Amino acid sequence: MTAKHTSTTAAATTASAVDTIPEKTESLEERFKLTESNLRSWLLGPYEKARRPIMEARKRMRDEGISEKLISNSTYFEETSQEHVDKEMLKLVTDRNGRFLSIPKLLETGRVTPAEIDSIRAFHNGLEPPYYYITQVHRIYDNRTNPPKQYLTYDILFEGLALGKREHVVNPEPNLRINTSATVGVHNLAQIGWNTVKDENGNEQRVATFDYTYGMQDNPQSRVYEFLYSRELAEEMLKHTKDGEVGLSISKLREQKHYAVSASDILDDNIEAVLEKYEKPAGTKTEIHYHTDSKDYEEYLRWKRAKEENEAEHRNSGYQ
Repeated sequence: MTAKHTSTTAAATTASAVDTIPEKTESLEERFKLTESNLRSWLLGPYEKARRPIMEARKRMRDEGISEKLISNSTYFEETSQEHVDKEMLKLVTDRNGRFLSIPKLLETGRVTPAEIDSIRAFHNGLEPPYYYITQVHRIYDNRTNPPKQYLTYDILFEGLALGKREHVVNPEPNLRINTSATVGVHNLAQIGWNTVKDENGNEQRVATFDYTYGMQDNPQSRVYEFLYSRELAEEMLKHTKDGEVGLSISKLREQKHYAVSASDILDDNIEAVLEKYEKPAGTKTEIHYHTDSKDYEEYLRWKRAKEENEAEHRNSGYQ
């Protein structure tokens, strides 16, 4: 496959969850092209966007003359475990110049043999890493607002080449394989508050406060959906699936109902008619089923479940 691919309060943060961030002005083709900068944005963008309220609050406090020590203490946060994994991933799949490791580059520098190249291609069914494909397209119907808004998110699976190995891994995978997944088009904003505290000189200061243990958990009320729905955008997403194998779903946010749907439903501009088809006469919640039996996709699902369990374990242990 060729890769085509002001003051901030808790209330204000929640209210912003239904707004989209400005979309990039680049073409759809450029947005879905596999590049080093796009992969970084897909993997690390959600963490950086999530901390925007903290960064803005810190700037405001600096402008008001509050000390760096107090700013740091009141808005302390740590890198999440998954963010650490994603940063490590980006280092492993690129060279010293930040460019993707590829078969031609590795062959040119003598890092792989022709026999190894044949094995890599066979493992990937003739494809050459790096590449990615979209594994799920999710249409969001946000009827919590009047009028309702619609958004699109999508999941990707990235396959790369790595000369090194992940931290805590004893034996790296054969064929220089390394992969990861990500959800693109949604992030959670950090939840901050404001409080009056005494600084190191005993003076009262109004500062932003943030509890990093609980303040960045996935919360439906603080989600920001980034891509407004359009048929053109949905069509572009479907172009980047693996041989048409993709999970398709529609969610109604107010009722928290989720439906497995067809490609024609994802592309239908009349969302009310689409939802009526699934809600009448049965009116029951349909579990999402993925239209693929591929070994790669099953592995992706196992990876995603393991990632979610890992994040839950770190939250329960108080590390975020």
